[in-house]
Amino acid sequence: MGGADTSRSQYRRISLTDHQDPWTSLRLRRFGQTRLRYRRQGKDSQEGILMEYKELDSESIDDILLGRCGLIIGTEATVGSHLLDSIADSLNLADLDRSKLRTSSQIGEFLRSRNLQTEDEIREEITNAYSQQKVSPYVAQLSKPNWAGILSLAPDNHLEDRIQVRFDRQPAKRPLTIVDDLTIEIPPRSVPSFKLNGMLAHGTATLFNEDRFRRRALWRNALSRFCDRVSGSAVVCIGVSADDEDFLTLVGEMLASSECRPASLVFLNGEPITSDSTLRKLLDGRIRSYQFHETLQVLVARIAHQEDSGRTALLALDTPDSETIVTRYSDIARVVKPLPNNAAKIPKVALLESLFSPSAPNWAAFAANLDFRRDIDVELSDEIAKALKDRDSKHNAILLTGSAANGKTITLKRSAYERGSSGDLVVWLTTTPVEAADRIFFELFRDIRLVYQDEKRILIYIDDPLRNRRGQVDIVIGNAAAAGFETTLVTSVRSSELDGLDEFLVIGRSTPCRQLVLEDQFSVQEVAKFPDYLVQIEAASSREIAERKMPTGDTVEAQDVLNILYLLVPNTRSVILASLRDEYSRILNIGSLKDIVAGTHRLGSEMIKKAYEMTAVANIYGLSLPLSVFRSATQFDWTDVNDVVASNSAVWGLIYPVETETEMELNARNEIVVEAVVNLVNGGRSNHTGEHRILQLLVNACKGKKAMVYRNFLAGILVGNKKLKRLSYEAGLELYESAINFLPSPDRVLLHHKGIWHADHHYASEAMKVFRQAVNTPYYPYTSGNESDANIFTSMAASLVGEIKAGKADIKTVGAEARELLEKATAEAAPTSHAVHVNASLAIELIRAIPEGNGTERLELATEAIEAIDQVELLSNSPVAHRHQSRKSDSLLSAARQSLYGQVMRGTEAEAEADLIWENSRHQDGFVIAARAKLTMLRQSGRLKGATLASLYAYCEGCRKKVLDSNSRVDERLLMIQAEVFYSWRIYRAMLSPLEAEIEWQELLVLLGDLRLKDDDGRTVFFRFLKALALAHTGDWDGADGVFSQLRSENIRPDVLYLPRSFYLNAKGGKATLQGTIRKYGDKKYFQCELLQKTFLTERRDRWSEDTEIDHANILFSFAGPRVVHDS
Repeated sequence: MGGADTSRSQYRRISLTDHQDPWTSLRLRRFGQTRLRYRRQGKDSQEGILMEYKELDSESIDDILLGRCGLIIGTEATVGSHLLDSIADSLNLADLDRSKLRTSSQIGEFLRSRNLQTEDEIREEITNAYSQQKVSPYVAQLSKPNWAGILSLAPDNHLEDRIQVRFDRQPAKRPLTIVDDLTIEIPPRSVPSFKLNGMLAHGTATLFNEDRFRRRALWRNALSRFCDRVSGSAVVCIGVSADDEDFLTLVGEMLASSECRPASLVFLNGEPITSDSTLRKLLDGRIRSYQFHETLQVLVARIAHQEDSGRTALLALDTPDSETIVTRYSDIARVVKPLPNNAAKIPKVALLESLFSPSAPNWAAFAANLDFRRDIDVELSDEIAKALKDRDSKHNAILLTGSAANGKTITLKRSAYERGSSGDLVVWLTTTPVEAADRIFFELFRDIRLVYQDEKRILIYIDDPLRNRRGQVDIVIGNAAAAGFETTLVTSVRSSELDGLDEFLVIGRSTPCRQLVLEDQFSVQEVAKFPDYLVQIEAASSREIAERKMPTGDTVEAQDVLNILYLLVPNTRSVILASLRDEYSRILNIGSLKDIVAGTHRLGSEMIKKAYEMTAVANIYGLSLPLSVFRSATQFDWTDVNDVVASNSAVWGLIYPVETETEMELNARNEIVVEAVVNLVNGGRSNHTGEHRILQLLVNACKGKKAMVYRNFLAGILVGNKKLKRLSYEAGLELYESAINFLPSPDRVLLHHKGIWHADHHYASEAMKVFRQAVNTPYYPYTSGNESDANIFTSMAASLVGEIKAGKADIKTVGAEARELLEKATAEAAPTSHAVHVNASLAIELIRAIPEGNGTERLELATEAIEAIDQVELLSNSPVAHRHQSRKSDSLLSAARQSLYGQVMRGTEAEAEADLIWENSRHQDGFVIAARAKLTMLRQSGRLKGATLASLYAYCEGCRKKVLDSNSRVDERLLMIQAEVFYSWRIYRAMLSPLEAEIEWQELLVLLGDLRLKDDDGRTVFFRFLKALALAHTGDWDGADGVFSQLRSENIRPDVLYLPRSFYLNAKGGKATLQGTIRKYGDKKYFQCELLQKTFLTERRDRWSEDTEIDHANILFSFAGPRVVHDS
């Protein structure tokens, strides 16, 4: 732990301190064994090869000491490197192999293997042996800094006991929290010491293998919270070489997540573990690592110096006696003055780390002007200037209010620095709790008066007094007055805590008090200058890139301070989440204020807590929370519930009411708030029991309610909600059963999705029972009939296919039933892509079950399934409208089609196989599948060229000729493919751009005439549309209208029925612009087209000319028929 003689081998004895250090000889003995072991292990480490660490000395280390540092300490720093050997000697374990002894659990396992003692006796014996070890003299040095957090690999309490002694002597320091249970919450303003390997005193030390594995599973959680405390400052690693295996495991956990990764690690030069090749490979390029080439005593002194000079705390009092004062009061108060010029030498990354740790008393970033200036800064400065000049009031105040995490602390810190730089006497009170506040603050202001004897008024800044100085504000002002100061108090309070709160708690005896509000949304001016700020803090490389990152639109989220900072400035995220967690936890303490609050909080902590929880859980499932559902769930009176949406409500910080046409609804401020509150409700990210509890309360609230708002809320949670996958099968099923039982009428939709829940979790028999029940269940009253029989049949078939794929059902047993269900599901005029995909999956399974020799049956199954896939793609896509079908559906269907082709055809030999099948069996399936394969290949390649399509059309014509020459009837499936090819060749391409030749509509009609198109045949919907399109283009509008009328009468889904599919085209293609006269009848306008001798109803949303005036239009065709749109 000190400066090594670098001219010698790194494996020789090292000097940890200078020659005046009384611990030198002791340290040399203790490092000897560990160093030799590393020499044996590190075979690839050779003399002269040094760690690729950046070297630090007493001056350069200042650049990384930003904020209070963290400490990782091992047993070597508390009792010495010889610990395990000493324990083995104490226990007389002569037969224990010392060469492989690396953890205390090896001793415990060795003793247990002898079967001579119980585990409790072994623990007691090892604990007694450990207690005989001498405490290292380094503990006293390591107890001096104000660590942000400690990770301890040592099972003893030597360091913690010494820190506690210092705290008892200096109560202004942050208290220490020893964390043995790594899952518990930690007090927010304390120094946590995470005992990674447990504690001997508590009987939790890792003395057996199972102990080690159980505790290591919790290390990542401890690391994450440790890094939250340390933020961007350095982590000093002392005495970890004797715990090499544990330390390497800990470094591995650091690499698992950015939340667990400290900014940098600092080792003392000569720490043996730094020579380990494994450690170097782990750290390389992942965690910045340094070696300090001076003694531990110097390192501790530099950390303390940084705290006193204001880099990690605040500026010292400017007085000859300031060192004494700083030592005594540095944790609770500082005088804010301009930073020295060398602040400009601090790296920007370090300044940003300090800026985005707002509760840390650090002003270097403000001196460098790296904070974002809010509009309120000017108004606050003006109000402070007026307050300082107010001769009529000895004690006045300015109160800044605003929601959680909207920048109040940064605003106060900017103000404090500006006033301190202008020459005012400014004292900032930190967040460190104090006992005996009256005495501490009396002595503080007494000593300040001794230094600043000529000052009359003092500016006192207290950020969030309800949290940081509860009940102490008037004590502070009273003691300042006792020292002869007039005071101007500048403080802040969250808006959620103002309601019913006695202002005495916030401003004490100060009067008058001017209140300013920091808005949740950036102003237009602030939004305009924010891109430049992103460039300044290097969150974007240019203003153009920054502008692209900014949220757009007129929504609240586009100007929300919390939202913009969280999304665009990653450094703020941990601070924002901590603030939101604090806001949530503080609502539980509102009731505890009643003894010191003159008024009573109107809402009460229980209602606010439920409002936060229920709103956040509803929002994370994609729903707003109707106020009526909230009232029913909480059983509060409407008078109390209305207080939730009052303009001054305590919940207005994290959640807001939104008034809709039918209902008042609650929404969280944004997704960041939702995620933070739900994580708190659940007790972590991996657990969802909390949100299930809230969901069950909300579902229960709908029991027996007939109003549609309750049913719609249940459907929003349980129908097609992908977030339900967060819950276990049992938890989700409980919600479905409760909702179905609680509604006053049966609900077909909820039953169907309950069956899907069973099927998704592979409970096929239960799913089929529910599906059959759903088919015979009516729709819930006044709900739209969007859950057709076909959808339910599809789900039933999908459940069976899923069981076949999972090997839980035999295809011979359930295959026939699945095919029967799919025939019902695909009987609609426009089957869903899901039904078609399930059908294809079943076909694949059936084909695999058919012997190779039975080629005819295999071909029939494949062609039928492929035809259905092509049909659904024709129905779902259009060259003149936005895509209707999702890319995911496209991908699934394409994969199924390729699999089907692969089951029955062999690539380029498809045509030859088709001819062979025709010659041998006179089956046309080979022609059909070969032609479809060619068309599919052309569509997927994007090569819909005239020549390639003409070639494919000729192939289809050749196949037809072969069939006709044999006096056979041409299969309609082959005719459909030929019609599709003609459509792609002569019409689809013509919609995109005019062709060289005119479109041969009559040829298309002849081809379609051969198809013998039937009404109510789902397979022919698209071809009947083509017929109507051709009739319209040949002037037979009556015939076209008849076809369109028939299509409208069939059971075609609206999204398919009204999808635009073609324009009225010019003779060679291209959208035709038609001239006509506007005719008005009543409140409707019609477009009378002389060229077509037809009148069309106009689109109301378009801007048309007046009655009798000429206008221009285009005609769009869908399955429902033609409509005119304005040519604009």
